[in-house]
Amino acid sequence: MISTSSLKSGYHGGALFILEDLKKRTTHDTDSIQYFKKGAYLYNEGTYPKGIYYILAGNVKIIRSSETGKERIIHLSGKNDIIGYQSVLSGLPYQTSAKVLDNIEVLFLSTKLFYDLLSSPETNFQMIRLLAKDIELSELKWVNMSTKSLKSRIADLLISFKEKYGFVENDNTLNIVMDREEFAEMVGVSVEAIIRRFNELKDAGIIETYGRNIRLLNLPALKYIAQH
Repeated sequence: MISTSSLKSGYHGGALFILEDLKKRTTHDTDSIQYFKKGAYLYNEGTYPKGIYYILAGNVKIIRSSETGKERIIHLSGKNDIIGYQSVLSGLPYQTSAKVLDNIEVLFLSTKLFYDLLSSPETNFQMIRLLAKDIELSELKWVNMSTKSLKSRIADLLISFKEKYGFVENDNTLNIVMDREEFAEMVGVSVEAIIRRFNELKDAGIIETYGRNIRLLNLPALKYIAQH
């Protein structure tokens, strides 16, 4: 069975091509670099976009609210990712909100500049690839939600974090910090269910947790679980 982590493998850099294109231009229509603290919103569901955000440092969780007001994490975005571009391309209001997971640094690109960048054939091609990859990941995620066990989905998510964010230097600790509630929101289960599966993985010597940090002790075993 294909995992989301295997689909991400070999596709690093996110939207780095956007930044490379900007560097070639002597002038560009952007706001100054902006900083946001954890818990802040870059944009809110139902509002109309004025441009896109390029993440220079830090992480953002893309969320959608249910009818009861409970947040559900759709996916995470980090360094060299762009967010909000789907609504800019569609001309529709944001279907999600972007909430800062940890302190971040972003560059805002106006809608005008974004379309100007897309006039470059190479940038346009890379943008199409990025959009196709995002759609493919989204489709695969929902297939996995209905066909894979909870432990398999957790293993797959941990591996995808390793592929996207890497490890803390000289350690096997994931270079991203999430609490159990946020992890549960991503997988779509209760916090109690996440804790039980984490304990099973810890008892098997596959992961280790301390605070909100997660260390991967046995990556081959984790990959095996993700595939079954």
